[in-house]
Amino acid sequence: MNKVFDNKSAHPLVALKPGEVVRMKLPGQHIWTPAVVSGEVAPILYEVRANGTVYRRNRRDLLHTKEQLPLDDD
Repeated sequence: MNKVFDNKSAHPLVALKPGEVVRMKLPGQHIWTPAVVSGEVAPILYEVRANGTVYRRNRRDLLHTKEQLPLDDD
């Protein structure tokens, strides 16, 4: 019976495409930083670029946004 209540508001996450802007938490930080999706490594694993560094993140750890691309200082 608990499964019914747990899944009541569950919904599948939308797949991300390269070049889309997302938000992610950088290691040791509590704020969401803008990042750009570089590509999909596995069905739920993505490479994202933030502040000139490439990270691998699970889809559930990325927030899809409608923001413009952040400016890189690189």
